[in-house]
Amino acid sequence: MEKVLSALPNNGHLTTLWEYAVDDETLRYKMVARFVPLDYLETIALLQGFIQNEKNGGHTITEDSEDEVEKITEALLLRASSCSTDGKIDEAMDIAFAILKVIEPAMENVYDEGYTFQCIMEEAFDFITTMIDEQNSVKKQQHLRNRLLKQHEERTDAERYCDHMWDENCWLNGENVRSSK
Repeated sequence: MEKVLSALPNNGHLTTLWEYAVDDETLRYKMVARFVPLDYLETIALLQGFIQNEKNGGHTITEDSEDEVEKITEALLLRASSCSTDGKIDEAMDIAFAILKVIEPAMENVYDEGYTFQCIMEEAFDFITTMIDEQNSVKKQQHLRNRLLKQHEERTDAERYCDHMWDENCWLNGENVRSSK
C-alpha cells in the first residue's frame, strides 16, 4: 500500500495516510488486516490483540468497541474475499476461520447478547459456507472441511495446553470442568 501511494504525484496521499494512522489505531489495524499477508495464527494474534486493546485494561468489551472490532473483521473478510478471487482458497478460509476462533470465546466479555459479535460470526460462517459450496468438486469441498477440522483440533489442543487452570484429569474423563487451583 505504501508503494502504491508513494508512486502518486508529490506523495501527498501517503503523508495524509500517515497523519491519519498516527491518530487512529483502528485505521492502523484495518490497514494491517487488509493489506499485510498474515497466516492463520498471525490473524488470530492480530484480532486478539485488537480486542485486548479495546478492553482498555478491563474485562468487558463496550458496544463501541464491538463496532471497532467489526471494522477489523470486515477488513479481514475483504482480504479473504480478495484471496478467494485470486485462487488462494486455503488462505481465504484461514482468515474467516481465525475470525470465528477469536470472536466466539470473546462473546462472554460483551454487554447484553453481543449482537455485533453474533453478526460477525454469522458473516464469517456465511463466507466459509459459500467458499465450500462454490468448489466445483466434492474432493475440494472435503479438503476444505478437513482443513478446518484439523485447524480447530490443533488450536484447541494448543489452547488446552496453555491453559494452566485446566484440570487435565477432568478433561480426560470427559468432564468440561475447570479446577479451582
